[in-house]
Formats: sequence, structure tokens, C-alpha cells
Amino acid sequence: MKETLFMRQLGAYFEDFLPVNQKRSKHTISAYSHSFALFFKFLHETKNMPHYLVDYKHLTVQLFDEFLAWLEKERNCSAATKRARMSAITSFLKYASRREMAALKACNAAMVVGLPRVAHNSFPYFTVEEIRIILNLPDARTRLGGRDLMLLSLLYDSAAALFNESKYSPHSFRHSKIRAKPGERSRPESMLIIHEELQQRIFRSPENRRDDMFR
Repeated sequence: MKETLFMRQLGAYFEDFLPVNQKRSKHTISAYSHSFALFFKFLHETKNMPHYLVDYKHLTVQLFDEFLAWLEKERNCSAATKRARMSAITSFLKYASRREMAALKACNAAMVVGLPRVAHNSFPYFTVEEIRIILNLPDARTRLGGRDLMLLSLLYDSAAALFNESKYSPHSFRHSKIRAKPGERSRPESMLIIHEELQQRIFRSPENRRDDMFR
């Protein structure tokens, strides 16, 4: 049986383009592969079309709309999942359309499909009481507890979710405002503004050398 252009390019996409050219992870390739497995299942169940007969001429806006409706009804997929499945198909069609004109119309059809909106939930920030509980957890009477309290206080002071040790060092700490000399531009993005009390905690004793906290 003669292989369709769609299936031939799909094979090259998964065998060469994604793993070799794009260096995509196995997880990403698996997710893309699952999207096409669902698409072929949809075609088989609703159109009685086996995957080996699928070609670009079959890929229309109406077909993609039906696919999204099928995902919601038969697979109970969320809006985010439907967008992910359609994104995988669109990515392949963009790849194919740059190599074969026959894929261009199908690519345009995929790109104009009305994708469902995904609700964006606001980030759940800690309350004042929750922060107080966290800061009270370390035992400041011990060496390690004092260190943990210092680091937690530092994260709180800098409003940092993550502390990137490759960007900041103890020499970046300042407890006063950064002022630029005449003719110079200040670079506040390279400094952390901290309390004077916290600065004293960091540099208070020789045994707690400034670089120890980063080891």
C-alpha cells in the first residue's frame, strides 16, 4: 500500500526532526505522539478512516472543530488539554508546510481553529499569618536553625521565590539605597536590598564566613 505524504512526513517529524534537529525531550515527544494517537482514534471512530489513509486534503477547519468537540465529550478533556493536543498537531503542520505546499492549506486550517480559553488563576500568595508561622519554624538557638531563619528572612526581604546563587553572592547584599556616581548608571537588578539587622546576622562572626551559606 502506497504511503500518503502526510504519513511519510509525520514519520520524519518524529524520527528525525523532533529528537535530532530540535533536541526535544522524550517527554515532549511522547506528549506529541499521544496527541496524534488521539487524533487517529477520533478519525477511526467518527469517520471510519484508518490512520494510514489520512492525507492533508482531509484536514479542514470543520474536522479540527469536530476533533476538539470529541475530546471534550468522549475524553472529558479540559480547555488546557484541548489546546495542548491541537498545539501538537499545529506544530507538525507548520513543519510540513515549510517542506511541502500540499500541507499549507491544512496548516492554515489548524491555525484558524477557535481554541478554548484557559482560565488563569491568580497565584496563591502567603498570608501574613502564614509567613509568621514559617519564620517561626527554625530554631534560632541552633547553628542550622539560625542559618535557616537567616535564609528565610533573606527570601522574604528580597521578595524572591527562588535564590539564584549564580546571579547573587554575599557581595551583592546592601542594606541602603543604591546610588550611582555622576555619569554612571545604577544597576539595581544586581543588588538585593536587605535589613541592617539581617545584614548583621549574615556577617556577624568569622566562623559564618560570607561564602559558607552558598556551599
